[in-house]
Amino acid sequence: MDEVQVFYYNLLAVLYPTCPYDTGNMLSHIKLEETPEYFKITINAPRESKRGHYDYARSVNEGLCAKNQGRTRSAKEERNYHWIQRACKQAAQLTAEKVIFEGGLPDASI
Repeated sequence: MDEVQVFYYNLLAVLYPTCPYDTGNMLSHIKLEETPEYFKITINAPRESKRGHYDYARSVNEGLCAKNQGRTRSAKEERNYHWIQRACKQAAQLTAEKVIFEGGLPDASI
């Protein structure tokens, strides 16, 4: 196993037990795709609301419910805020790697 493969398997091993759990929808939608060229982990939780289809996983990870309602995050929302980024950091620490997030996240490097 090379370092990249070890990182992704470690990340998957950290994501499963740290995933916020309500109905199990998000947990059942954590998937690892492995090809000879790349590894890809997808995390989603498709949901329907009055406004249509949305991704509950993104909403939980980014605390979007509180943000959209203009209020501070509840204790539960605060616990879940950026749980994916924390899981990436934990997985990287298992192999002494540094993780840099790209894509407009407020904490660019953890």
